[in-house]
Amino acid sequence: MALALVVSLSLTTVLAEESTTNSGSSGKTAESVREKLKTEKEARKTALEAFKTADKEQNTARKLTAAQNLANKLIAERQKALTQAKTKSAEVKCVAAKTDIGTAIDAVNANLTSQKAEVTAATTVEAVKTTIRAIIDKNHVFVAVLPAVRGMCAADSIKTLIDGRLTAVVAKIKTAGLDTTTIEKYLADAKASAQSAYDAYKAVANNPGISTYKTDLESAKTKLKAAKASLELAKIEAEKLRDQSTTATNTEDSTKKAEN
Repeated sequence: MALALVVSLSLTTVLAEESTTNSGSSGKTAESVREKLKTEKEARKTALEAFKTADKEQNTARKLTAAQNLANKLIAERQKALTQAKTKSAEVKCVAAKTDIGTAIDAVNANLTSQKAEVTAATTVEAVKTTIRAIIDKNHVFVAVLPAVRGMCAADSIKTLIDGRLTAVVAKIKTAGLDTTTIEKYLADAKASAQSAYDAYKAVANNPGISTYKTDLESAKTKLKAAKASLELAKIEAEKLRDQSTTATNTEDSTKKAEN
């Protein structure tokens, strides 16, 4: 029973680490992105004010230049955010998601680059305004793409944890003679929910202009919460096994002492 106690304690520890790692991180990440974009944000705001001023004047060339400058600042802000997101995904524990995230971000970047070319080629203010609307409405970088790639990372981390460390520890618990049926069910539920969340987040990331991004993200978030809830149930079950192992070990020790 000593081995059973050790491995059940190990499972409890791993699940506790997962709970801590995934609590409240998205808000900090979003704040970090905003902090790193201060320069681009200020440049975009300045360009917007300049465009408003020029738009009131009769000088067509000045209006066009101001509109193009605003469009380019909108693009620059979004492209920097995407670059940061891609770099971040390469640094954190979302192994399988990195390729999908890179593909999604590259597609949005390509779209923005194409729109930048449209801005440069535009000869009228109205043409630039049309592209500006597309830059904002067809990409949804801040409100859809970035939350989606963070969600993909979170879901992928859960799947990786289950397939790796947790599966290995559960196998050891089973070898030690403890019943892992309930834990395996919770982990299977967690993995299924995480996969479902991943697919939902990925769909948003791959379709940045989708009008239903808000409800789609909420649906994905609900599935991710379900995955975390199942992990929590697995943690509770692991604690039960730990307590059983502790009781059995203590009983075994007491018996040996009495025999001696």
